[in-house]
Amino acid sequence: MVEVILTHLAENSEAYMGLLGAIGAVAASLWSVFEGSKFYEKHISGKKYAKALDALEMGAQQVYDEYVRELKRGSADGTLTLEEMKEARKRTFEHAKRYGQTHGVDVIKTLGGDYLDVLLEMAIKRLKDGTAGENKPE
Repeated sequence: MVEVILTHLAENSEAYMGLLGAIGAVAASLWSVFEGSKFYEKHISGKKYAKALDALEMGAQQVYDEYVRELKRGSADGTLTLEEMKEARKRTFEHAKRYGQTHGVDVIKTLGGDYLDVLLEMAIKRLKDGTAGENKPE
């Protein structure tokens, strides 16, 4: 049986070499796509994510400057009601979406809708701490 296979391989070596070359080309193409996705993730996607975080921080800052600050001043204890917090959140996302659009990024899609509230809380904390814009992917 082994002799039959070896004879067949010897008689058709050019066809098998072509097949091996084609398999190698496909493997090289797949490797290029894989490596390209790493480049995308590190350089392009990371920059979009950073822009989206910037947009969220800018939205939070703008809403604080235009809406929250005045509400806090007018409040006896300096806090917002639940409805005022909901309105501030809504306005923040609206501002962030507009800011992101002007900078070529879809904030909601890039940051992921499920994580927006957590990321907004983190953005507000960074704004309060004075660390906004730090610790983002380059």
